[in-house]
Amino acid sequence: MTHDDEVPVDTAAGPVRVHRGSLIASALDPARTDAERQAQLALGRMQWSLGSELADLLWMVVPEARAALAALASKALADAAEYGRFLSAPLYGDVTSVVYDVLRTALAEQQADVVQRTLAVLRRVIVEVDGDFRWGFIHDYVIRMLESDGHGQALEELDPEFAELVRATRRRLGQD
Repeated sequence: MTHDDEVPVDTAAGPVRVHRGSLIASALDPARTDAERQAQLALGRMQWSLGSELADLLWMVVPEARAALAALASKALADAAEYGRFLSAPLYGDVTSVVYDVLRTALAEQQADVVQRTLAVLRRVIVEVDGDFRWGFIHDYVIRMLESDGHGQALEELDPEFAELVRATRRRLGQD
């Protein structure tokens, strides 16, 4: 094998060079995995989806939400196994509870980066859902709850574009 036939990959044992066409290279080649991640972000869906664009984007963009999302997915798997059901995604309301918890904690701990990444996910979902039932969950169980907790001004200051999108969506749907 010549040097041109090899690609560097990172493994638990450290960096190694492997044959370009090998299974290990296809799974671990950073150029391939980065391209796949970018494609999944663009679609808003992971290869192994959590069932909604909101949950998938949270997993991909807000690592701080992963433990709670993993717990929801684990419960869904365990319930399906225990009760002999087919697999189903975590409920959308449960996912919005994760969003609320992540934002509430990040606002309380002044983690602007976490707030801004989470709001970027919400912005994308709000724009794409355009008033369907998912807006209701996001509006009622994330935005209104944060406002009632006294975080409305902080959201406005950290992401004025998000705040304007919320106001515009409320006006369009007659919720102002």
